[in-house]
Amino acid sequence: MNASTVSAPRRELARLETLCRQGALEPVGFHFARAVAAWGRERGMAGGGEDEDAALAVLAAALLCHLAGAGHVCVDLALLAGRPLPFDPARLAPALEPWRRALAAHPACGKAAAVSAPPSRIRETLTKSVRTEPVEVRPFVNQGLRQAQPERNPLGQTFLGGGAHVVDRPMVLDGHRLYLARHWHHELRVAADLAARMRHAPAVDAAVLEAGLARIFGDAEASRGQREAAAQATRSAVTVISGGPGTGKTTTLAALLALIVEQWPDGAAGGTAGGAAPRIQLAAPTGKAAARMQEAVRQARARLPLAPAVAAAIPERAGTLHRLLGLRPDGGSRHHAGHPLPLDVLVVDEASMVDLTLMQRLLAALPPGARLVLLGDRDQLASVEAGAVFADLCLSAAAGGVLAPGFAQLSHSFRFGDEAGIGRLARCLRDGDGAGAVALLQAADRESVAEELQWQSAPDPAGVVAAALAGYEPYLEAVRAGASAQELHRRFAAFRLLAAHRRGPWGVERFNAAIERALAQTQSLGHGARQPWYAGRPVMVAANDYALGLFNGDIGIAAPDPQSGELRVWFEGEAGDLRAVAPQRLPACDPAWALTVHKSQGSEFDAVLLALPDQPSPLVTRELVYTAVTRAKRSVRLWAGEAALREACRKRIERYSGLAGKI
Repeated sequence: MNASTVSAPRRELARLETLCRQGALEPVGFHFARAVAAWGRERGMAGGGEDEDAALAVLAAALLCHLAGAGHVCVDLALLAGRPLPFDPARLAPALEPWRRALAAHPACGKAAAVSAPPSRIRETLTKSVRTEPVEVRPFVNQGLRQAQPERNPLGQTFLGGGAHVVDRPMVLDGHRLYLARHWHHELRVAADLAARMRHAPAVDAAVLEAGLARIFGDAEASRGQREAAAQATRSAVTVISGGPGTGKTTTLAALLALIVEQWPDGAAGGTAGGAAPRIQLAAPTGKAAARMQEAVRQARARLPLAPAVAAAIPERAGTLHRLLGLRPDGGSRHHAGHPLPLDVLVVDEASMVDLTLMQRLLAALPPGARLVLLGDRDQLASVEAGAVFADLCLSAAAGGVLAPGFAQLSHSFRFGDEAGIGRLARCLRDGDGAGAVALLQAADRESVAEELQWQSAPDPAGVVAAALAGYEPYLEAVRAGASAQELHRRFAAFRLLAAHRRGPWGVERFNAAIERALAQTQSLGHGARQPWYAGRPVMVAANDYALGLFNGDIGIAAPDPQSGELRVWFEGEAGDLRAVAPQRLPACDPAWALTVHKSQGSEFDAVLLALPDQPSPLVTRELVYTAVTRAKRSVRLWAGEAALREACRKRIERYSGLAGKI
């Protein structure tokens, strides 16, 4: 067929197919674009769905899927218009207004100002539209674009407001932002829920509050920020507290919970058990983060001057969000809007790890009158899945949005003094001060921070492996000495090798393989190269197993069972106990000698070795390096070239979202 007779959408699909074969575009993006093209043809679009406007919609569909896979909630057409396409840098994106007009006219795209539809028909309509297309598009249609029936928020408002219910189209155009329909719904529901909760401020006895603040914080200048944060949060139904490592978030939280208990109508006001105390639940995205939260709250509670009844009302246990909601393999959950969580106060630590979909499910399951407290560090990496919810909430609140009354930014570091190396490096990274970071690292061996900071500016992968083996030597000694699984977990948490990439010469897969190969060659742990399992092998779960109660990110260590002598993999439970699983029963696992920085979120180590690639990478940003550095409590060894470090400081994570503007 002559190229001049091929329709514009078909030419666009041919370009996208080539990009897909080259690996620049994911298959799901190409197949979704084909589904949108078919939708335009079969829904009577002007020009029969074969004109240039239809081609612009096809391109937008592929871009939408591509960016969703990178963590974006939407495509910001205004920011991308006229700029190189992410999956095809040699080509510029269309101009804004023609692009918006084309999408607004396309039958596969609903407009946010007028999206009203009958009950959920999205799977039926999309499946019909692609009957002439390959079947592999359907799993994406069924899983990625499934819509729930219209719900009513238990707070009394329709989630979407304005009479808008369920969109029967796969995409939604909201101003200059293009969404997958499910992401648009989730974003709107999160914003509506939070705004509704903020309209119901809890009653506060000012005299009781002032007495509690004076008793807990006194008038110390260093704790002024914590005192102000606790005072604000006590008066708010939704609290958002952001702060870097060691800024006292957990102490502020423990104080806040004590103040809430003292304000509780039937609870332990004034420290006397006058009735039922509030039901408080502590939770975090991962098991390791929950364990850290649990221990930190326990220590903070013991430090504060609290009446026994008040202290007793602050829980000792923390759990994961997945277990709290009772998420099931089929995508359902035990708790939801129709069966809310039995609690009065929910506290979520490491909230920057919570993606948009999980936040929407969490809010839906939260009772109407319950308080919500979110703790995190807005400067850390965002969630692995779509969204940057915590950062968006902080941005909105700092700008005077509806969450402003319950927002606090803690800045004084109690862990790292003004001259501490890790704290100074973290500030340089947070502020994008590449020159300052380089100067600090160059002078580290001549200053008092030499024990905290070490920099290898001409790194090589073999040197990284050797340094990692040296870092793990205390752990390896414990394995050789036959230490208990509990002790092995403690020793293993003292050091970790972190990297930006999963694959490639600077990726964790290569580092893990090289470390295991070196251990086998030297028989350092008494095993050979053909033994996949050996005492001391650390693994990270890569797939959820609801039957075993193991979840993505859980760390296990292989060690003999004290009774039988058989090798088992030992996991730490939320209560600090250990449980053993036979290696053959485990879900998919990866060696955990080296972790990606993303996987390290929610964890802390005494020492961190961070290895960055010697070539520029879109993954290496100031947020990634900041997150890695702030995993360390005592020392950081950075293996990175100067150019790579400066480039990382220049780059910021940019996630397209409309949440901050909706709150």
